[in-house]
This record gives sequence, C-alpha cells and structure tokens, in this order.
Amino acid sequence: MNQPSVSHNGSLVSTREPYHVAVTKNMIVLALGLTINSINGMLVHTFSKHQIFYTTPRYILFIHLVINDMIQLTRSWQWSATSPSAFHYDM
Repeated sequence: MNQPSVSHNGSLVSTREPYHVAVTKNMIVLALGLTINSINGMLVHTFSKHQIFYTTPRYILFIHLVINDMIQLTRSWQWSATSPSAFHYDM
C-alpha cells in the first residue's frame, strides 16, 4: 500500500499511488464484499425458510457465524472505502 520511505537525509517521505489505482483497488474490495455478502444472505434466507434448521444446534451456531461474518465484512469494507487514507492520491 502507501508506506512511507526514508529519504537520504533520514526524513520520512510519503508516496501516494495514482488515482486510477486507488479507485481500482476500492472497486475490487467493494465487489468482493458485495459478492460474499450476497452469498451469505442466501444462506440466511435458506436458514429462515426451513424449520429443521431452527432445531439443530449446529445450524443455529452456523447461522450466527454467517451473520457475524456479514457484519464484520460490511464494516471492514465500509471503513476501508471511507477512510482518509483511501483519498490520498496524485493525479
């Protein structure tokens, strides 16, 4: 990513990536996040439609895992796309 480098006099120099690279990276993260969340949403939908899943403990634990995964994934790609470091670029 954008990691500062040390110049010849010992000070830190921040390098920024070009605008199109930053936009491309954010679009890839967004697309992957939406894809994984839609798959997890289908799992939640399937769980809610079948009565057998409500009575088996392993399916109840699995759906909790899926829902927590959706929450964590949504929060992570929202924060990465809206973080101030995401808008540092050179044109």
